[in-house]
Amino acid sequence: MIKSETIKKLEDNKAFAVVREKNPQKVINIAKAIIDGGIKTIEITTDCSDICKAVYELSNIDDTLIGAGSIITSQQALSGIQSGAKFLVTPVLEMSIVKFCKGRGIPLITGASTANEAYSSWKVDNSIIKIFPAKAMGGAEYIKDILKAMPFLKLMPASGIGIDDCID
Repeated sequence: MIKSETIKKLEDNKAFAVVREKNPQKVINIAKAIIDGGIKTIEITTDCSDICKAVYELSNIDDTLIGAGSIITSQQALSGIQSGAKFLVTPVLEMSIVKFCKGRGIPLITGASTANEAYSSWKVDNSIIKIFPAKAMGGAEYIKDILKAMPFLKLMPASGIGIDDCID
């Protein structure tokens, strides 16, 4: 299992922003505001028409962890990494991306919706699994239910989960 310093930082940071915007300059401006607000881990999605420009500029800011997200092809993965992304995020378990990342030692967060998908991601040594869309799947209770059966999973809820949902 790839347990890099990047994965450790992802696990330790707890807060994780996703910027989904088409205009690269807007992506940069939004991400800089997020960084100024104290969140240093940001996923820039491939919705951005020039994800490479945004990732490159943001990855040069000290103490930030910038990743490329919504990656579904090896070419997108390569472009993201060449631009300075420290990790990749996929919306699904795509084995070509898993192989790409393993071969290059790149941390990967795979997307999953069901417990079976999350388990399949874990079986191929993905350290963090992004449950998406978490709120639509049942929110914090859904995450808790998956973890009851498989407490060894490192799950990251995405889409519609706020801090209030995580407080017992």
